Amino acid sequence: MLTPTIEHEPPSPALHPVSHTRPIETTIITTRERLVAVRDELIALRAAMASPAPNSDPDRYLTTLDALGDSARAYAAMFRRDGRCVGAVVARTSASRTRHRLGYWSIPGPRLRLLEAVYDGLLTDGSDEACALIESHLQSMIGSNQVDAVHFNHLVAGGPLEAIALRLGAARVVSDPHWIVELERGSVEGSLAHHSGDFRKKLRRYERKASENFGGDLALRLHTEPSSVDGFIAVMDRIASQSYKSHLPVSNAGASVWGPILTSEARLGRMRCYTLVGGGEPVAYQIGSVYGSTYQCEGRGYDSRFRDLSPGTVLFTMVLKDLCTLPIDRMDFGFGDAEHKRTFGTRSWTEASYRLHGRGWRSRTDAWLSRAVSGTSAALRPLLERTGLLKRVKHAARGSLLRRGKSQESGRD
Repeated sequence: MLTPTIEHEPPSPALHPVSHTRPIETTIITTRERLVAVRDELIALRAAMASPAPNSDPDRYLTTLDALGDSARAYAAMFRRDGRCVGAVVARTSASRTRHRLGYWSIPGPRLRLLEAVYDGLLTDGSDEACALIESHLQSMIGSNQVDAVHFNHLVAGGPLEAIALRLGAARVVSDPHWIVELERGSVEGSLAHHSGDFRKKLRRYERKASENFGGDLALRLHTEPSSVDGFIAVMDRIASQSYKSHLPVSNAGASVWGPILTSEARLGRMRCYTLVGGGEPVAYQIGSVYGSTYQCEGRGYDSRFRDLSPGTVLFTMVLKDLCTLPIDRMDFGFGDAEHKRTFGTRSWTEASYRLHGRGWRSRTDAWLSRAVSGTSAALRPLLERTGLLKRVKHAARGSLLRRGKSQESGRD
């Protein structure tokens, strides 16, 4: 077993004044074995946060890392005072080309040594000291040229973690709403009370129409066991292959990543995936897991052949009925402005991703490209929204991606 590097790294008083009585011990961890050893400390830090994303859960993090293989390496920094962990950075390191999102397209950038903090991977005990330690550590990594860039994944706008990125001079890459559905335990009607009566009638009408189309043979199939993962993944991949998402430059992860993740979640008793089955045939799916009293909705899709039956909406309604029987207080859609999230969501907030660049020419090139792409996106979106063209452009782009993908597949046959 490798011994982790120990360094003493007090935060810069100029950045965030903190009163110290004893030096902080900073432990750098880059091996799986050492990450397993600090699992309980990371879980304790996550418990101090309000419903953190699954990505920084140590079991999920390690499973994802294993699934990614050689494309990413483990990196964690733990900050302790008097033997108690007050903060941590849970991240991955990689050496690869960066990508910059412009709508449904991805523009490649230069090859960088990148430190990517996973979603909700900046963990603190809620203290200013922890924020200052994280800030100082990341500044040191960039300043000493250990990495070319640091990527911050979806920080809550206006929060203390976004303030770290801003003080360091990181540039905003993308901004997204984060939607949740607040649930009333034991009451479907109560969970839908924020919607109008006409909308609730529409949901019942959609479900009735789908059931009639399949001769009354419409069912929600629940997947929670490790033995059900392979079958669920097969359905997910088949349905997803008909979607524009599978033809994006950075498409949804398939069996190679979701297989190990869902198997691990099932063994831990957290997996809760669904398949909507009509006439004995799967027509829609939803990837999900339960963390505490939150149901994390991590992906969904439907068979485009049944688009007229609104299978995504029917699936949501039936899943909602199931979740209301459990001790679950909210369904978390995660970040993104998909139409179904805005339709069903009850509350949202803004999250933004940032990238902090070093001084090398590759870093400066990537910084310029990032500013150009984000500036173009920021200018185009309000214009398309004002003219009412945003939805039409989205549909056209999705159709183009799907047609191009099918054309490429037929060319390989």
